Amino acid sequence: MLSDARSFFERKIMDFALALQSESVKEQSTAAVFLRAKGAAGAPYLSRLLRCCMNVDTGSDRQLNKYEEELLGYGAMTMGEIVRQVGFEDSNDLHLKILDWIVASTDSRNPNIAAHSIWGLGLLGARHHRAINCLNRIIQAELRPIEHEVVTFRSIALRMLAMIDASLVFEHQSSQAWIELRRALEWWQRESPVEWLRDELQWLPRAE
Repeated sequence: MLSDARSFFERKIMDFALALQSESVKEQSTAAVFLRAKGAAGAPYLSRLLRCCMNVDTGSDRQLNKYEEELLGYGAMTMGEIVRQVGFEDSNDLHLKILDWIVASTDSRNPNIAAHSIWGLGLLGARHHRAINCLNRIIQAELRPIEHEVVTFRSIALRMLAMIDASLVFEHQSSQAWIELRRALEWWQRESPVEWLRDELQWLPRAE
């Protein structure tokens, strides 16, 4: 997919506006992937990206194709990242619409979309009651049938809550999500050891 994406943007000269106006969900999803790298400079495209995401039919009887899945998943993370870099504002109607859409997407029946949307809330970085309440609800919820065997939605939500405000996670120290997060980080570290994972693994035991 990424090689196709690079080819597309080489032809279009990184024309995100054109890609997000296209009727091709493949082109829209490619834009969602690469727009995140623009950071705050991607803000002019937020409303178009949100519109593309909202136009995807996610009805209960419909199976999403891979481009729709990528658009929704990467769209949540990209919009979260851009809004964070711009600075989330309660008075900004578009920011609130993006927040509400990401919150709703955390309940997706598609595991990749749900996981990316939970991550998107952390990237958004907004200490807004809707974001905090959503993450707390996921942390306290039962496991869903679509969960990854190691990296649970609860563990991702706990990590994203810490990303927004580390002081908010300590009430969850006795939760199953806390155990699952440490297990997930240890699993990630075995798969791909990096410094930031070691830092988090050191932080979790200290917080107990």
